[in-house]
Amino acid sequence: MNNEYFRKAELAIERNEESIAEIAVQDKLYHQRLVQEYEGQREVIRQQANTLREQIVQLTDMHQDLQNRLFFLESRLQAAQSVKAASSTIGSLDQEKLARGFTRVEERLRYLEMGVHSQQNGSAALDPAGKLDAYESQETIKAELNRIKESQGKK
Repeated sequence: MNNEYFRKAELAIERNEESIAEIAVQDKLYHQRLVQEYEGQREVIRQQANTLREQIVQLTDMHQDLQNRLFFLESRLQAAQSVKAASSTIGSLDQEKLARGFTRVEERLRYLEMGVHSQQNGSAALDPAGKLDAYESQETIKAELNRIKESQGKK
């Protein structure tokens, strides 16, 4: 586009029409400023978009953490309700029924605790340090297995 205005200015000067040449140069300078302004705005928008992407990642991580906490609290609530229900029936049950009730509560608590434990391990894998540790331990395990396989192959 700049070449177009430059060419118009040249032609106007060749024809001794200096006022038209001035207009062409003005147009050229005006459009150059517009291009610079638009490029600046584009860079600002690009930076804002990057900031928003980073915030989305942070919010996603926070949401996952809150979901894990909610599950843990719900598990604790259910366990407390089970214990309360079991303890309220102590007076009316015989020992055999009482033992079975506690066994069920213990099994349920183990199940819930295993779920919480697995979710905590899952949330630990979300942070980069946890991922790195998991990756390093996997590499160590693989190296140890390969060493054992090699020593068995040599025997």
